Amino acid sequence: MSQLRNLQKAFLAAWQKTSPKKRNDTIGSTEEAACDVLAFARALGGQAPDKAFTALRVGYVSTADMFTWDVDTSGLGFNFLGWKEPPCDFVPALGGKRGTRACYLVAGGFDGGYGGCDTYAKGAHNHKHCSFHWMKDLRAEQVCPECGVCQALTDIGKANRGTAFLTRAHLNG
Repeated sequence: MSQLRNLQKAFLAAWQKTSPKKRNDTIGSTEEAACDVLAFARALGGQAPDKAFTALRVGYVSTADMFTWDVDTSGLGFNFLGWKEPPCDFVPALGGKRGTRACYLVAGGFDGGYGGCDTYAKGAHNHKHCSFHWMKDLRAEQVCPECGVCQALTDIGKANRGTAFLTRAHLNG
């Protein structure tokens, strides 16, 4: 576990260098991979996250040749924020608070027909409708940090508080 801090540092450095769109894509591909940590590292890009992951995960033996898995994973996963499924609790890997969802990025901003994200702030007229107003397949609470349910991608990783983030290991792959 001495390599855990190195992995967190590699994640944070790569996250801070990447664009909001790539951050959004990283979230999506990590969730498609059932919150797999290696999928997160590779989606961020660069050699540092991948190398730091490999240094942390030692003695891995895949059981993929013995069992059929719904999703091929690499032995370590972020906790789920959903019920036995994504979204993934990856924010602590970047120094954020455990249990914090990352807001999805929507090109052009969110507007479910009732106003933009600023209208969903606490005290604003749409705040009580955060879970009911939709734009395409996303609710306001999944996109707008003003709802208080998720954190803006640009804010994640700004203050590294050194939170432990790997508490669930995948038993597949």
